[in-house]
Amino acid sequence: MKLIDSKTIGKAAPIEKWVLAMEQALKDTATGVVEVPQRMHIDRGPNTLLLMPCFGEKYFSTKLVSMFPKNRLKK
Repeated sequence: MKLIDSKTIGKAAPIEKWVLAMEQALKDTATGVVEVPQRMHIDRGPNTLLLMPCFGEKYFSTKLVSMFPKNRLKK
């Protein structure tokens, strides 16, 4: 696993670029340029998986969030 600190991220992608990207993403969502289906929520016992897809004409992406509450108890 490669860990990347905030300083490295800041150099690679300054906040100004993120603000412009978010502004465009919100515009694209509002005008229907991209499709954002409802989030899929899957529970397995105490664990949860969230799938959040997004589709555009030239690209698609999926945000995955996995939650394992008992992980914090492990050493």
